[in-house]
Amino acid sequence: MKNTKYPTIILMLIALPGLFACSPDEPDNAKLPQNIELNTRLVALNVKLADLSEQLAQSKQQTRDANATILNLNQRIAQLEKKQETQPDLNALPQQIDPSQAERQKLEQQLQDYLKKEENNLKLLADKEKQLQQSAAKLVESQQKQATTQSQVNDFKQQLEETRALMQSLLSEQRQLDNKLENSEQALSLAQTKANDISLKYRNMLARNTRLESDDGQTRTQLSDLRQELESTQEEIARLTQSRGIYTVQADDNLSKIAAFFYRDGNQWANIWKANQFLLDKPDLIYTGMVLVIPHTDQTF
Repeated sequence: MKNTKYPTIILMLIALPGLFACSPDEPDNAKLPQNIELNTRLVALNVKLADLSEQLAQSKQQTRDANATILNLNQRIAQLEKKQETQPDLNALPQQIDPSQAERQKLEQQLQDYLKKEENNLKLLADKEKQLQQSAAKLVESQQKQATTQSQVNDFKQQLEETRALMQSLLSEQRQLDNKLENSEQALSLAQTKANDISLKYRNMLARNTRLESDDGQTRTQLSDLRQELESTQEEIARLTQSRGIYTVQADDNLSKIAAFFYRDGNQWANIWKANQFLLDKPDLIYTGMVLVIPHTDQTF
């Protein structure tokens, strides 16, 4: 009768392929060939271990059969000894016993040889079982590493998605800023054109009023309105360019004096001129009542 009770490790290893199988929702199909190879190796080891276990069961059965034979021989010897007591022919009894003893010794020797051989087989089987356990442990470790790697991949994918979302948000903000900048540049261009027109009108009206030497109330009102409009437009330009503010030119002013007043350095006059080049072709063309944008010292135009 064959022994069908496998060691506990065999039952565990037979169940391992199901544990190592890829989940249906496994996102990384590139790991499937590796899982198939590992499962195939494990199945082969399970089959080999099952064959060895069957051989061991057969060896044990043969051992039991040999023990039964020895028991039969012992029974025959006992019968012969009993006959020796009841039969008068004592010379014939040793001839019956001796062959039985020789056969028994022969069987005992064969049994010892067989048991020694089975002991070696059991040792080999134990070594192979140990190797199988080590292989199973390596498979489990490999599966754990694979799970860890997959977890890291999932984390990286999540970080990548978050980075993409952040980039989309930044791009959207960048487009909004570009639109605002474009609108600001357009508004600045329109404001500079308007300021230039108002400044020309204001200057021409001042010159005409000076030539006529008139003190007409209506002219003064028009000049005041133009100056206020010019101030308002220049304030808008200063806001759009994030400048320091505006300044109305006084009598005997020049750009060096104005720079010395605002920056404590008359050599910074070029900054004021560059900020107002839409009004001034040359730095010495300022006039009394003109409204200038005053930039910061670190601004560039």
